[in-house]
Amino acid sequence: MRVTSSGSQYATINEWGRALSATGLPLFGEESRKLFLGDPSFIHLNHGSFGGVPAPVEDACQNLSKSIDRNFDYFMRYKYFNHIDSARAAVASFVGAEVDTCVFVPNVATGIGTVLKNFEWQSGDILVHTDLIFTTIASAIRELSRNQPALQIVEFVVDLPTSHASILKSFRNHIRVLKTDSVKQRPTSKVVALFESISSTPAIILPWKDMVRICREEGVWSIVDAAHSLGQEIKLELGAVNPDFWISNCSKWLYAKRSSALLYVPFRNQGMIKQPVLPGFKYQSPGVRPSDFVWQFYWSGMTDPIPVLSVEIALAFRKVIGGEEKINTYCHSLAMIGGRRIVEILGTSILDSSEKEGEFIGNMINVELPLPSTILPSAELYFKFQEELFEIHGISAILFSYKGRWWARASAQIYNQLSDFEFLGDTLKVICQKLREI
Repeated sequence: MRVTSSGSQYATINEWGRALSATGLPLFGEESRKLFLGDPSFIHLNHGSFGGVPAPVEDACQNLSKSIDRNFDYFMRYKYFNHIDSARAAVASFVGAEVDTCVFVPNVATGIGTVLKNFEWQSGDILVHTDLIFTTIASAIRELSRNQPALQIVEFVVDLPTSHASILKSFRNHIRVLKTDSVKQRPTSKVVALFESISSTPAIILPWKDMVRICREEGVWSIVDAAHSLGQEIKLELGAVNPDFWISNCSKWLYAKRSSALLYVPFRNQGMIKQPVLPGFKYQSPGVRPSDFVWQFYWSGMTDPIPVLSVEIALAFRKVIGGEEKINTYCHSLAMIGGRRIVEILGTSILDSSEKEGEFIGNMINVELPLPSTILPSAELYFKFQEELFEIHGISAILFSYKGRWWARASAQIYNQLSDFEFLGDTLKVICQKLREI
């Protein structure tokens, strides 16, 4: 396969980097807010839900879009594929995988839906998922079970608070019991495990690499919902970890535009992918001879190419501002310090490992809210909470209920600082008082 650097999409990033060489990069924290397009009067503590595009990345994407539209037919028929291959090569290097194991899909739900759709399910097969599953993935599984009534859907309960060691022990035992039961029903039945790398609500880092290893040792398929991993985890090393399928959003933590996501499928499993959820079109272009698997994900007609092409631009931007370790060290440290400050204000607790402090926490923190369990989840309550946060106080965070207790999830990004978390703590204290009085 020919992979050539698209070059032009780096132009704005390189120009921006050169312009800053004399004055220096903005410091992480309040000074870095000017790097992003967010309203400076609003405190953004929810980067984990929808991401955010840095201004230089957006400028580069606008330049690329204008370049495409100068001769869009020529670009889409002759140049598009080289740009896609360049973006795939960049992200493959980033995750430690071979280029032709990496393709782009619109989002994680589409990628997981594609994988689930292409399994040849039979009576006695088992699909196991965690109790931390995200809503859209749960919907995909419900739809699958309606179409495959003989498929058994089983839940693996993580049962927080716990520890990575306890999760791994329970997970292996759970898998072994399922395998034993499935073999009794049909000796050739299969077990497929779907689990998160970093869950959403609560936001918890799972020991997913070791869970993949357990699946491999136990003869179980592994599908990793890594929605929050790209841009939040360092040294992914997918080639070495060797999951059966791995899907992550590029437009959450990686600074790419919405919507773009990476689907990783090792060569051994590519033959089973017969049809993506969004059908591709095997367009013939001079010099383009991808594998059948890659070809299925090249082009789906009128889909805007910019979000996918922005992945390479976002990766270039991240290098300019200091690289993965610098970005994530700042965000993780702020999440830990900011979370502790919030619980000091509220007099509550952080949801963390029962054995090793911080092993569940990445760049998102879960803080308990001073709300009684008698307040039950409802759409009205969520809307009231959001209205208070957004409209009254000008700040964002996520409210969720977990096992009868109320929590808020806050995301730490390079444009945040400790005072943002302190303001959130003060705001949550006021809102919780109002909710208790309803």
